[in-house]
Amino acid sequence: MYQVEFTERAESDLARLDKPIAQRVPQDHGSLCPSSSRGLQVEIVALAKLRLHRMPLRFAARLNGRCWAVSLRESMRVTDLTKDYLEFVLQKDAPEQYENCFPELFEYYYKFWAQPQPYFFRNADEILHRRNLILKRLPVLSEQFARLGMDFASIEIVLFVGHGTSNGHAFYLQGRWLVWLPIEGYHSLQAIDVFVSHEIAHALHYRRQPDFYFKNIQERNHLFRQLVTEGIATLTSKVVLGVSNEQALWADYLPVEAIQRWYKQCIQRENELLRTIAHKLESSDDENKLFSFSDTDDVFENRAGYYAGLILMERYLKQSGLSLQDLFRISKREFRHIIRSLLEVETD
Repeated sequence: MYQVEFTERAESDLARLDKPIAQRVPQDHGSLCPSSSRGLQVEIVALAKLRLHRMPLRFAARLNGRCWAVSLRESMRVTDLTKDYLEFVLQKDAPEQYENCFPELFEYYYKFWAQPQPYFFRNADEILHRRNLILKRLPVLSEQFARLGMDFASIEIVLFVGHGTSNGHAFYLQGRWLVWLPIEGYHSLQAIDVFVSHEIAHALHYRRQPDFYFKNIQERNHLFRQLVTEGIATLTSKVVLGVSNEQALWADYLPVEAIQRWYKQCIQRENELLRTIAHKLESSDDENKLFSFSDTDDVFENRAGYYAGLILMERYLKQSGLSLQDLFRISKREFRHIIRSLLEVETD
């Protein structure tokens, strides 16, 4: 599917557009105009057959005696299960029918992120409000990623209601990468911007380096794998949004004072944290405390792994002179050497 934007232009302006592309566009534009959805669909089908290698595509068109600049870009795919939740869970009390709307998602969700249990989020108005906020921000985030040359239009977004155990992640299904977002985890625009961009980064990273994806709990909880993937995802949020480390790590999930106390403790215990990671780098911990949220004040049991991943990615970029996008091109094998070298320096 594609999004098409029309901008009426003067005849002289059209020469600035992509002439080679324009020559390949079908000549019969008689039925294509901005107000004609039927004609628009016909034109999109014709363009899709051209095997386009870059997006967005711009071309010139003369429609109904007027000149138009036409921009064609692949549109974002969104699978929305929130209405199914309202119908089958809230109205009919039939959660199994809701989960059957996308059985592959829930099989994955219950394998890695939650246990089957009664659904607690039952405020229909709030569900729709959060769904609408996410849908509103997705095009904005798409533009912000695009400015960095990171296009996620080919990534499918799945909105659903879960059990409050995660903000989401990415998973692979039948040749495509999907970002799943449980809307109960997104209470504000800042949370949406920070953590939706974080989860999108996971999908982009796995698509480029599938060896970092996981097939079982042991692989998911492997410390080296999490350090790299969560570090890249957190740094992506920071760079794409232009926010601070604290915001990229927490958004507004905690009061500002609590986030500052947590971050200060991470800095104060950084050497201890990195020594612990160096010692356990190739281990897989069932409790996974460095990457889990808890009510404790001890950062070692409350998401300190995200801090470590972020600072190591930042330091590697500073040391190497590479860009954020370059991190997505580094293989798992190469990253293992990079992380070990960084930890040796930091823990000397």
